[in-house]
Amino acid sequence: MNSFQDQLSALEKYEKKVYEYRLKEANILLAIGEIYLDEDDPEKALENLQEAKKLYQKIEYSAEEAYTQDLIGDCYRAISNISKAIKHYEKAFKIYSDWGYLQKNEIKDKIQKLKKIDSILKKNQKVKTSFSAIEVKPTESTYHRPYKSNFQKDGKDKINSGAGKPLEKDSEELTDRLDELVMLLDQSGLYSIYSKDPNSIEIFKEALKTAEVIEDWNTQGILHLMLGDSKLKKKNTEDALKHFNQALEMFKKNSNEKGEAIALLLMGAVFFFIDREEEMYKILRNSLQILKEYNHKKEENLALELIKLLSS
Repeated sequence: MNSFQDQLSALEKYEKKVYEYRLKEANILLAIGEIYLDEDDPEKALENLQEAKKLYQKIEYSAEEAYTQDLIGDCYRAISNISKAIKHYEKAFKIYSDWGYLQKNEIKDKIQKLKKIDSILKKNQKVKTSFSAIEVKPTESTYHRPYKSNFQKDGKDKINSGAGKPLEKDSEELTDRLDELVMLLDQSGLYSIYSKDPNSIEIFKEALKTAEVIEDWNTQGILHLMLGDSKLKKKNTEDALKHFNQALEMFKKNSNEKGEAIALLLMGAVFFFIDREEEMYKILRNSLQILKEYNHKKEENLALELIKLLSS
């Protein structure tokens, strides 16, 4: 009898040791994966996180498995494998939900945003609607704004959509990306020289007057993008949107599809800052479809980077 008890006790100790060993190994692999992910090496992070996940599953450690599934989703997102990212986020969400963890809300938000991106990337049909500029005409005291019914005005006649997003949020990385987009257009080389000039807006306005006199639509479009970008950096979302709309109109007149798509991308950035996600995704989808249709690969890649940045 004692022999059986001893054997049972020895087996329990062995199982406990195995459990502790696997847990320790899984924790080490998880930590290594996090380090690689922090160092922007998602491929190496994946190798370690996948092994950690298997060990957590073996020892049925649900909380750490969910966290690892979340990180695996981050890795796939970083390498633009959206479908696999969603798959692992959903696994994390299920575990968090089953056990009542609060992290489920954060994961749910990630899933929703990625599914919106996925719908943009999978939409291969031709654009059936015209990409004509959204009319922006000055009146005595205000503008006819795009998607006007979705906005309200505050006392200063600025676009207001509730709380909105502060321009400080990831603004440096985002404005750098927007500058890159403007620089992709022909004749925009001088923007890198003058954009940091304290008098840049006045310089662009004077150049715009000349372009208007000679009816140079393309140059007008580029200058409106530069003015809009400058206004956005100064947190003036209303004037930025007005200039981007005018740029869109000019590029349409000159049949400049690349300019048209870039103007739409910049408008999407404005909608991000004023917290109008539906309009943002609609405009970004239209832009991406134009770039695909006219085979502008470099611009398309930058557009995808911008979409991921705005959705993060």
